[in-house]
Amino acid sequence: MTRALAACILMALALIGPVAASPVIGNPASADGAREITAAGYTARMSAAGQLVSLKIGPAEFIASGKDSESGSHLTQISGQQKGEILFDSVSQPSAAAIEAVSKSAGLKYDFSDDSIRVTITNRSDGWMIYYHLRAPEVHFASNDAGKLVMLSDTQDWKNINWFRDNAKLRTIGCGGMHGFYAGGKEVETTGIQPGGVITVTYIAGTASDTEIAAIKAAQPADPLARPQFDVFCPSPYQVFQRQSKDQGFIRVSGRTDGAGDHVDVRITGSSPKGALAGQWRRVPSDPSGYGFFDDVSTPAGGWYMLEVRDTHADKSARVIKIPDVGVGEVFVGAGQSNSTNFGQTKTTPKSGMVSAFNGASWSLAADPMPGANDKSGGGSFWPTFGDAMYDRFHVPIGIAVTGQGGTSVGSWHPGSDLYDYMMARVMRFGPHGFRALLWHQGEADVAMESNIYATLLANVIRGSQEQAGWEIPWFVAQVSYWSPTEPSAKPVRLAQKKLWDLGIAHEGPDTDTLTGDNRYGAHMTAKGLVAHGKMWAKIVGDFVQEVMDQK
Repeated sequence: MTRALAACILMALALIGPVAASPVIGNPASADGAREITAAGYTARMSAAGQLVSLKIGPAEFIASGKDSESGSHLTQISGQQKGEILFDSVSQPSAAAIEAVSKSAGLKYDFSDDSIRVTITNRSDGWMIYYHLRAPEVHFASNDAGKLVMLSDTQDWKNINWFRDNAKLRTIGCGGMHGFYAGGKEVETTGIQPGGVITVTYIAGTASDTEIAAIKAAQPADPLARPQFDVFCPSPYQVFQRQSKDQGFIRVSGRTDGAGDHVDVRITGSSPKGALAGQWRRVPSDPSGYGFFDDVSTPAGGWYMLEVRDTHADKSARVIKIPDVGVGEVFVGAGQSNSTNFGQTKTTPKSGMVSAFNGASWSLAADPMPGANDKSGGGSFWPTFGDAMYDRFHVPIGIAVTGQGGTSVGSWHPGSDLYDYMMARVMRFGPHGFRALLWHQGEADVAMESNIYATLLANVIRGSQEQAGWEIPWFVAQVSYWSPTEPSAKPVRLAQKKLWDLGIAHEGPDTDTLTGDNRYGAHMTAKGLVAHGKMWAKIVGDFVQEVMDQK
């Protein structure tokens, strides 16, 4: 090679800059069978079982195993014949930059590039699976695509999340949301995979922008020597927890406090239908990192209660946060089209003061227009009357989460659709047995649909929701087909709704086609109709609740 040619090559390399090496997958370690992956933007560690147990950007670890030897990521089946964490039969390296774990029911394939990891998850089973990602406890901030920054732990239904630690940033694409202190005090990210489904989750390593760094600094305590912030993330005022028996339930308590050496206590005061609460302080377990606490506190059904969380330090100093108006009672999710949301002629407000609404992010006293409806409608609803009637009967707080969308066909709610995902975001936030029932009011848009098609479509929605949630959610399906005074009912839709009752797929809801005359303005309800509608639902659902309570 001539000197001139060599000089040209060196000059070209200088202009191009350093070339990042392709990811290198190390051989399995002899001790534990783990593999180290080294890439330009990150380092990762794979267990012998085929799980991503660590992911670092420089020295900053973002995904880490928990204290109880849990994998940093793992795949769990939550419904179907076989439930529990997936154990893979074989782990191989099919190419220079990939690792694949395979079992009869599932597969995980990791494709590594210079700055990202793409995880392809295959569900070959008959039930839903969830892919969990456990965050390192030192990761304290996250944001979404809109730039909303939150301090962890927190719960958000974000599909793409940016995680920050120091100046490093890990972006996750294709997740199903993050859950604060979900797994015994750990911040996790979850992604659901339906039976027969294939999804991808991508991790991208990077650096926080100047704007992001400035936002994080602004959110930090003003005094760098000050103790970490003391916060209670759950419960919030007017939050209702589903009772598990006639007289008992629990209140979930979680938050953030100081490091090792501190402890947290909680007490709940107020009067239940059975009398005054003892109001004794109770120790709350803390996360191994020392920065978080989490507990389900057994509590008599009733409310509103005052919840106090006390943060005590080694020097005996203490801080107390008070959360008023927390209850244990009956919780319901609503779905369907306009008569399940806020298209009534007149806005109403519960008179009892014991009905609250959940909009997917926060709780408040219920009032029309009910928050949380997907259609953002602004009129009246039957929910205030329903809530008051349920409270009058059971004397416990009533919580309602409305998710409906006006003008929709049942075909618009199929599993995987935006409407279905919106509804399921509420369902998954409550968790298994976290609400009493889902109340479905829809059918007006499908008066021309064949009966068997309607029944099949709605059955798929019901079964899909139950499989994804991992428990047999009771669905109540109303008899709904009223279109106008001249077309007050449509036989095919009514037969389909009844068929679901007869087959035991859904419980029988009210026959709201009987609400005619001055109960209606068009296909929607007048003030009189809203009251009648709410009482019809309360009678049927109340009888169901009473029957369940009598069996416990």
